Amino acid sequence: MYTMFHSWRHFSIPCILLTFLFYGSNSLAGVGDSPLPDYPAKAKHFYTVPGVIKSATQETVFRCTIVKKSAQNPVLAIELFDSNGALLGQGNVDGLIGSTISLATGSVASESNYYFNNLSSFVGSARIISNVRRLLCDAYVTDKINDPPESMRTLPVIKKTRQHGD
Repeated sequence: MYTMFHSWRHFSIPCILLTFLFYGSNSLAGVGDSPLPDYPAKAKHFYTVPGVIKSATQETVFRCTIVKKSAQNPVLAIELFDSNGALLGQGNVDGLIGSTISLATGSVASESNYYFNNLSSFVGSARIISNVRRLLCDAYVTDKINDPPESMRTLPVIKKTRQHGD
C-alpha cells in the first residue's frame, strides 16, 4: 500500500509548516501590521514610538498638538503594544484645533494629563493615530512620583514605520 509520507520524519515537516501558518500569524501583529481601530473613524497611522515603558517608577507620556482642521471632531488615539507585539490597549482623547493633548501610560505627579487606568508594567511600543490631517507629537519617559521629575528621557517619534536612513 502506498502512503504519501514514508516515515514520521517526512510527515513532521509539513505539520510544522502548517502549524507555523496557522499559529504563527501572531508574529504579524504589532505596530506595523495590526489593523487600525474603528474609532476614531477614518483614522490614520501617523507615528510609531519604540521604547515605551511603564513601571513602578516610570511612565511614558505622549504629547500631540492638533495643527490642522479635519472634517470630523479631532480625536487622538494611542495604541500600546507589548514587546511581543500584542495590543495592550487604546486611549482616545477628543481635542480642538491648536490644542495640545497629553496621554500617559499612568498617573504622573509632575503633569496633569490623561492616562491609562489599570495598565500593568510593560516595555514595548506605541502607535499614534488620529483622524486629523496634521499632527505634531513628542514622547518621553519620566519619573512618575516626583514633581519636578528627577529623571526624564525623550523617545524617538518615527513617521509611520519608516525611520530616517531606511
